[in-house]
Amino acid sequence: MIPSASASRPFQGIFLVLALLVTRSVVSSPTPDPSIFARADPPQQYWSALGDSCAAGPGAGDVYDKEDSKRCLRSKDSYPMQLSRDQSFGKNPLRFLACAAHNTGAVARHQIPAINPRNNNNNEQQMMTLSTGSADVGLSRVIQECIIRPSGSSSDDGCEASLRAARQKMKSDEFEKDCRRLWQGIFEKLPASSNAMVYQTLYPRFFNLETTWCDEQSMGVNPAHRPKLDRKLRRTMNELVYELNYWIQRHAWKWMKDTPAHQKKLRFVNPNNRFDGHRFCEPGVEDARFNHEKIWFFGLDHTKTVGRSHFSTIDTRKKCEKADSKKKKKNPGKSYSCHLAQFFVGNPKSELKVPDPKGLSKLFHPKTKGHEAIKEEILRATKRTGYPKKQNLRIMPLGASITWGVGSTSKNGYRKDLRDILDRGDNQVKYVGSQKSGDMTNGDNEGYPGLTIREINDRSKRELQSSKPNIVLIHAGTNDILRPEKPDTAHERMGNLVDEVLKASPDAVVLVAELVDTAEEKSKDALRAFNARVVEEIMKRRQKGKRVMTVPMHVHEWGLTGDKIHPNDEGYQVMAKSWASALEEVQELGWIQQAGQMKDRVTRTV
Repeated sequence: MIPSASASRPFQGIFLVLALLVTRSVVSSPTPDPSIFARADPPQQYWSALGDSCAAGPGAGDVYDKEDSKRCLRSKDSYPMQLSRDQSFGKNPLRFLACAAHNTGAVARHQIPAINPRNNNNNEQQMMTLSTGSADVGLSRVIQECIIRPSGSSSDDGCEASLRAARQKMKSDEFEKDCRRLWQGIFEKLPASSNAMVYQTLYPRFFNLETTWCDEQSMGVNPAHRPKLDRKLRRTMNELVYELNYWIQRHAWKWMKDTPAHQKKLRFVNPNNRFDGHRFCEPGVEDARFNHEKIWFFGLDHTKTVGRSHFSTIDTRKKCEKADSKKKKKNPGKSYSCHLAQFFVGNPKSELKVPDPKGLSKLFHPKTKGHEAIKEEILRATKRTGYPKKQNLRIMPLGASITWGVGSTSKNGYRKDLRDILDRGDNQVKYVGSQKSGDMTNGDNEGYPGLTIREINDRSKRELQSSKPNIVLIHAGTNDILRPEKPDTAHERMGNLVDEVLKASPDAVVLVAELVDTAEEKSKDALRAFNARVVEEIMKRRQKGKRVMTVPMHVHEWGLTGDKIHPNDEGYQVMAKSWASALEEVQELGWIQQAGQMKDRVTRTV
């Protein structure tokens, strides 16, 4: 199981982080952290950074290699370079292979062959980083059609078409095969005995959804029509990022299940939470050009603009036909130029100034601060064990039938597996709740089979007040989707449930699971939409200082029982690992308020 931890143009490689840590520049720093490298003072154990434009880092500091500056767009403040300067990496050299012009297939074809399993001193690689996927699904095209829209069209048809194409691509067999070939190629390149870890970063979301001032703003460049950044569009973009992260991880879990020899060697790093307060449309950052220093993504560069003369030599008809050709991958940079050239042809007296097309390569990519956040999240991931240590945990499992344990042979669900993992960290653990299920000692929980979020909220209030948990694990909402009971607003009911939990137990840490998958075709899309919107609900509360967090579960069809809804024993084991990893993360954040010495600590059963 996986612990939870593009050939396109530069503009198409919009920011996924797949950097596999390999050596092109050597940067010296103090003694490395032995949790990353095998020995306290290794003799030049190199690492590699693979991936697309997010790993290359266009615009993040000075150009890394001027001889290749127009193609790969590697920068000196990209997160691989920042990692190489961190003391944890010591004198271990970096081979910086990430290239903005590469999609998943191109990373496999051009970057993997450059990985050397051992360096000149016959020392194995200890670590790699990776980022890929956005160019494959055409994320840059979505941004062009839905956000900047150089065509000036008032119709949303182009936006809707690009969104459909992106969603079809990410769930396609073709994309899954490309991802599998990439992961397989990486591990085949390394010795069979290698302990090298691969850290693949996921996408942070672009927009804050709560501000209203942004509803009337636009990043559109053509005055004929500038699409508004209203809440609907911002949510659509954030949900698309969520879906891409979901499908990349889903494809990985399936591949790892088929290749158990590589289990535990691929970890995902999600820097999304670190971007809180630093997205587009944040409150208090009312910058209509979206270039404020508190925003960690690049907007359009209005400091370098061009006008009519820049576009006067463009043969608009031929250029646009080629740039928008359905027979070839669309080139957003050329499409941008030709559409604006058409605008000037139709408006011969216009003095319009627009951002230089050369600046499109960094649009919606992380700035230096964003790369720093990604670097910090990778560093944390390298030191994690998968569970917290020496904590007094009074845990309330809260939800419906999956919390109760339906589908597991013992009816313990995830609870006993989670307790076994927590015992490795010398934690004191007690489950609390008014219900009991399973054959384990201390089978207490607050699981109500068949109930919806609203019903769970009503039933659990008294127990929350009396049992005083310091950790609440929520998995709820499946029944809202399957019945269905107003599934479009189920995420709001989840937000209400979280608020009630915090009201009853204000010192508790609340972890909210993204629902495990369902194999019921009619409910799949609604369930994934619910998960994406729950993430937004939790983000709102975390930004207000609440100790709340969402936890991806990664339980898919092959981890379900025959009813296509409840996890089997293997699925519950995955859930337990996901909860334990999240608990380690909240311990790092200093969120856990000790529950006191638990005199009623019970002896666990085998």
